[in-house]
Amino acid sequence: KKNDPHLRLLAVMLMAGFFILFAGLWWVQIVSAREYQNHEETQSYRTVRLPAPRGKILDCEGRVLAENRPQYNLSLYLDDLHTQFQKEFERLRPMKIVTNAPPFWKLWLGSPVVVTQRARLTQTQLNALTWQARYDVVANIIAQVSQKLGQPLPFDAQAFARAYEQKRALPYPILKNLDAAQVARFEEQYAGGLGVDLDLQSARVYPEGDTAGHLLGYVLQDDRSAAGEDAFFNYRLPDFRGVVGIEGGFDKELRGHAGGESVLVNSLGYRQSENVWSRPQPGRNVVLTIDLDLQRAAEESLAAHQGTNARGAIVVMDVDTGDVLAMVSSPSVNPDFSANSVAYLNDPQLRPQINRATQENYAPGSIFKPVVGLAALENGLDPKATIYVAPSPENSAH
Repeated sequence: KKNDPHLRLLAVMLMAGFFILFAGLWWVQIVSAREYQNHEETQSYRTVRLPAPRGKILDCEGRVLAENRPQYNLSLYLDDLHTQFQKEFERLRPMKIVTNAPPFWKLWLGSPVVVTQRARLTQTQLNALTWQARYDVVANIIAQVSQKLGQPLPFDAQAFARAYEQKRALPYPILKNLDAAQVARFEEQYAGGLGVDLDLQSARVYPEGDTAGHLLGYVLQDDRSAAGEDAFFNYRLPDFRGVVGIEGGFDKELRGHAGGESVLVNSLGYRQSENVWSRPQPGRNVVLTIDLDLQRAAEESLAAHQGTNARGAIVVMDVDTGDVLAMVSSPSVNPDFSANSVAYLNDPQLRPQINRATQENYAPGSIFKPVVGLAALENGLDPKATIYVAPSPENSAH
């Protein structure tokens, strides 16, 4: 059936289809290979760990002892400054005047004899000039923001260099923890175009100051992944871990579960787009048996009778349930460590970081005599009996 026209038509159609497939494959693999390779080299994804909001610590009445508040940082978005970096580099690059000896026909056509050209630089000189351009741009922006806010802002060149090399896709903070007046002044004065914006972060605060400071404990920055979280991230936003006290003992419940996002960056490390693929899950609140009013009264009583730097402790418990209603340790310490001086925290005599209600050993004294008496009665001691104790030779000699 070689002369069958239908079979020939089918063969032609199959051959045409294979030709189109091979032509497309050749176009993708050979002709467009360089384009796809450049596209792959010019962009890649970076993963960013998003910390979860930490849970609150409440007293038995639901009053807040520890919570989070928004902290506004003034941050510089380096991905918006690439063009300014390049312009500053071109401005700083040295030029030289060169005298040419063009052919006579170029002279006849009016070609210039003296021209200005860029000076040739070594790779070391180019790198130094590139960094100088970046420093100049950032320093100029910080100076403008400083003028708008009406306060001096320092420029740390080394900190900027580290951020540019390691965390280029993330905001670079130039002023942390702005107050309401600073935020309002920036929003009023800022007209855009500087690559600067407000960056919102969560900060741990203790509304009652040093009240129940030893009981609450404190937190330290710790960006490591907890159990059950993704372990690998290119960048990690600031997160905190409880160390001692309630913050440390219930850190797993308070910390929550961190999320993550993917940031698309180009070959220079600048951010192109972002996508949150896992939203952080806030931590749970912890409710204590502590009564805030009773805690304050115990602390004030100890300070009034023994002084503010007295070394002592008070524990108030419910005799029916065993609940701890107040726990005081003196000298006190503020859970926000930045509010304490280093000299005070390291005082070898006061030792304010020690919780004297839970971390020290004391002789019980007369408070333990009822326990001894009850034990004796349970073992058959007659409460009306008189016991004579003969003096020891050591006592009789005096």
